[in-house]
Amino acid sequence: LFRRIMRRLPVAMCSAITSESHPPITFRMRNIRGEPRDYAFDNRHYMVASSPDADSECHPAFMQVDLPPKEGPGMILGHIFFTEHLVAFDRADGDPNNAVIHVARARKGSEVQQHLANLTRHQPKFRVKAHAD
Repeated sequence: LFRRIMRRLPVAMCSAITSESHPPITFRMRNIRGEPRDYAFDNRHYMVASSPDADSECHPAFMQVDLPPKEGPGMILGHIFFTEHLVAFDRADGDPNNAVIHVARARKGSEVQQHLANLTRHQPKFRVKAHAD
């Protein structure tokens, strides 16, 4: 699966990527009841720039994981998934058969930022110091 995805989504100049060259991709996973759930991503989510420069290359943000055949194939969705969804890993009692991954679509925007600022208003703030080179 990983190799097929990588062949279809080649490294390219970020400025040249289009929805035709790098179309939306959907991952189907099953929930705890065995019902399919689709998670769709467009190229803005699954391609990452090699640098902040305007002429940088973009690479697919997937990582292959070597798993035993009965467990695989495996792939880490990582950053592309976590920027769009909230994910909680519940190992339950430690038995892999009882482990669950909880997924919810992340909410974004100024309303969410304001709500988070309000929730954390009494927490200590981190200050970033500028370092002289």
